[in-house]
Amino acid sequence: MKLEKITICNLFQYENLEISFSGNLVGIIGKNGTGKSNFLNALHFAFAGEVPGKTKEQVLRWGAESGYAIVEFNHAGKHGRIERHTPGTRASFKYGDENPITGIRQVNEAILNMLGMDKDIFRLVFVKQAELDAILFDQASRREVAFQRMCGLGETNRLHKGLTDLIARVFSESSGDIEATIATLNQELENSNKELENTNNALAEADAEVEKYPGAQVLSDECSKWKTATRLKFAMIQSSTSLAEKNAACENLKSELAKLADAVVGETVAANARRELQSEEAKLRDAEVYEKTVETTRKRMEANQLTVNSVKAESEAYNGLDALEAEAEIESRRLAEGRAMASLYKAAIEAFSMQTVPVCPLCEQAVPPSMAQSLYNKMTACYTDDAHYKMLSEKLAAQRKKATELSGKLSALLDMIATDSKWLGEHPAIGEDNLQAQRLYFADMKAFVDDMTEKCNQSKQIEWRLRQLESDLAHQKDEYAKNAAELEQFGISEQLSYEEADRALKQAEATLQTFNELVSKRNSVNAVKVSLERRIIGIKQNLEAATAKLAMNETRENAYKTLNKIADWLHYSNGPHKLAQRIMLDLTDDTNRFLETLGSPFSVSIDNETLGYLFSMNDGSGPETPMPAEALSGGQKVLLAVAFRLASYCMFAGKYGLLSLDEPTAYLDDANVANFCTLLESIKSTAVSMDLQILISTHERAVLPYMDSVLDIDAEKE
Repeated sequence: MKLEKITICNLFQYENLEISFSGNLVGIIGKNGTGKSNFLNALHFAFAGEVPGKTKEQVLRWGAESGYAIVEFNHAGKHGRIERHTPGTRASFKYGDENPITGIRQVNEAILNMLGMDKDIFRLVFVKQAELDAILFDQASRREVAFQRMCGLGETNRLHKGLTDLIARVFSESSGDIEATIATLNQELENSNKELENTNNALAEADAEVEKYPGAQVLSDECSKWKTATRLKFAMIQSSTSLAEKNAACENLKSELAKLADAVVGETVAANARRELQSEEAKLRDAEVYEKTVETTRKRMEANQLTVNSVKAESEAYNGLDALEAEAEIESRRLAEGRAMASLYKAAIEAFSMQTVPVCPLCEQAVPPSMAQSLYNKMTACYTDDAHYKMLSEKLAAQRKKATELSGKLSALLDMIATDSKWLGEHPAIGEDNLQAQRLYFADMKAFVDDMTEKCNQSKQIEWRLRQLESDLAHQKDEYAKNAAELEQFGISEQLSYEEADRALKQAEATLQTFNELVSKRNSVNAVKVSLERRIIGIKQNLEAATAKLAMNETRENAYKTLNKIADWLHYSNGPHKLAQRIMLDLTDDTNRFLETLGSPFSVSIDNETLGYLFSMNDGSGPETPMPAEALSGGQKVLLAVAFRLASYCMFAGKYGLLSLDEPTAYLDDANVANFCTLLESIKSTAVSMDLQILISTHERAVLPYMDSVLDIDAEKE
């Protein structure tokens, strides 16, 4: 397989990345922490739909609602395209001329079928450098765990535990336990048979007791007969008492009705009396209103007369208007003369203003300036001395208005008095004595009508109660006759007393209760018998099962031994360990082959106990005894890791055509980085010969010249 193009949107830290690939060596360059490993994780997500150790929320870019990855590739001469989205179920796969496939499960199956491997083996393509270091250079226990996880052997541990638990549950009983169980069941069966025999004897005795009595139906019918007879007799006794009481009540009502017959008048007469009473009530009400109106009119007329006297007295205060008018006339003439004099003064002042020396226009004598000022002041006084006249005018107008108002009010009052006097003359008062007599007559008539109405109502109520009692009396007579006829159907005389019927009922109930108790006792004994029979059947079944289990004991023991052997083989220290040894031996041969191809100065062998690598120098310059791989230099460790990576790829994922090397230059000094760059020439040749595309993730830019194409993470971020 050759990757051609990948598009990443909102996955991990990549907001929108699109990169094309070419050649066998593809470099993914960037500083530590810039997202080189996450680029490989996004590629893993596109192919597998998941990233080991990552949740769906961790795959999605922080703050984004959705994301996707699209990978275009060439495999076996056919173009392919994979598209996956998260979150959600959107996924599509197109390979060659085949129809596109959608749906997560369908796409996963199609990709794995195309690659010819399962999902666990597919993880080997993107295995992390830390896992390789654990396999090659870590402690023995951690090395084996990492190797089993890489090779998918960890499942054997779960199988071992499950099979061990199954053996403990299924084969928990030994032959001795089964024999003890059979002995216990035989003893229980013997005890149950004895108990059943005793129960059968008790049941026979109970049946004999029950047979001493007639059938349950006969006893129940007899009891029902006397129960009904007792109820009927009690009802007849109650009816007799009630009939006597109601007969007496009817006679009393008839007596009361006879007493009221002389005093009660007809309904028509009572209605006429009520209408006459209503008429008298209306007359009395009208008379009281009339008398109240006369009294109100008289009081109003007296009040108006008092008001007239008051108004006349107030009007006399305004008879002096003539003197006030004369005074206003005199003040008016004085004011006119003053205004004429002011005009003369004004003319003199104007004449003075035209001359250098003022001259009086009256005497034609020179007037000093002080006299001119005096004339001016007098003129001003003549113009302004009209306040007294204004006051007299306003007072005269106000008094004239008040006199007019009083005159109108006096005239209106006199008209009202004349009208009221005339009405009183035409409507004389009834008088309190006449009005009181009319009230007494109405009260007597009302008392008479009320008494007559009350007696009519009493008569109606008595007649209604009498009809009700007579109806109830007839109904109870019918019930009494019906109960007597029903009692006769049982062949019981009507003369039977209630005490006799009740005594027969109690005797029948006691007999029925005794019979029912005996039947209940028999049923209880029978239930115990049925329970014992069921228990005996269960014991026999358990006994048969235990006997059959004991017969199969030899077969069970053989199965137990076989399953224990399988469980022992599945333990990680046995079968899985041996399988890991076999795989590691095969991987060791391939690893040495790639070490030779890459020009390695050493070769490796396997430690069967620890599954760790031991190395020996090819030129014999090293120690005579092979040394652990942990003793290799940094550059030699990288060489061994690359060779082991290529060997494991060939063994597990050779059909895929794609391999990733995650940080192979980690922890290398400059000299070893240079050695790795030299090694890249051999790696590239090996990749070309295997038609293999290798993705190399590293922070060392010294490897750039050896790459066929490069994804520069730092440059993409800028």
